Amino acid sequence: MSSLPLVSLIIPTYMQHEYIRKAVESACEQDYKNIEIIVSDDSESGETEDALADFIADGVITYYRNNPRLGRVRNYHDSLRFKCRGDWVLNLDGDDFLVNPSFISNCIEIVLKHPEVAYVFGKEYKYLEYEDRCEERICGLSEERLIDGTELFQNKRKLGVNFYHLSSLFNREKAINRHFYTYDCLGCDTLSILGLILGHKVYFLNQFGGAWRVHSENDSFPSEAEKLVGNVLAIKQLRDLANEHLGENITNAWIADTQANRTVTYIIHYLQQRNYKLALELSKRIAQSDPRLKKKIFFSPRNYIKFAKAIIFK
Repeated sequence: MSSLPLVSLIIPTYMQHEYIRKAVESACEQDYKNIEIIVSDDSESGETEDALADFIADGVITYYRNNPRLGRVRNYHDSLRFKCRGDWVLNLDGDDFLVNPSFISNCIEIVLKHPEVAYVFGKEYKYLEYEDRCEERICGLSEERLIDGTELFQNKRKLGVNFYHLSSLFNREKAINRHFYTYDCLGCDTLSILGLILGHKVYFLNQFGGAWRVHSENDSFPSEAEKLVGNVLAIKQLRDLANEHLGENITNAWIADTQANRTVTYIIHYLQQRNYKLALELSKRIAQSDPRLKKKIFFSPRNYIKFAKAIIFK
């Protein structure tokens, strides 16, 4: 029995059979010695299972097929709570892949050195499938260091920090206690991480962990205003937890700023894509949802300058 902590590398997947082997192969290339690789298949067909038949037969991975389907967030949730055994977890979506075979080993080296750490995160590439190339995603940090999670939570937008769960290792027990993967929205991974880091120490590892594959089926910028509005409003679900660590006034200001920033980002994206109908619909829905949010976003000359630039400069 290894004395190293057990790491669960979870690969939740849905109708991603054309990409899943790349994800599993990149997981198998990790040089960490005490690891379990779990594929949680939420698709209705057997194509993913067929694509991984040799991995399953050789016992390299543990394969689950959900029946009935659970949906994206519930698949994350159940995989974390009921399908894995690890002390630490890395979640790798079935269409993404890892790029650094030593990423998990290096993360565990950090947590053994700093046992107070609940979360280790690194940098990430964006893989543009249609151009067959990678580019670095914005991280906001460049110096490897131990960080107070509450301060990072509060200053996330100021620092320009982004969290990506495929380049993150998190403590399973602490994550479950902080309701990880219970926020049913597009940004459930980001909200889960934000909830985890409050009151905990975190560590930024200045290395690339994986690559987020950009393709036509990505749901990060969907075509339904309802999903976008839901993702903005879901930020309020962190209020009670944040109040415990920041106080009510700071928390309310943080939520308002984060909601406004996320809405502006969405609007700019759809203006750049010349999808004016969705940009307008999103603006109306957000304005109707919260008068204070409406004022913060649409009474700001600075935002209108950003919107104008998005229309003029694609």
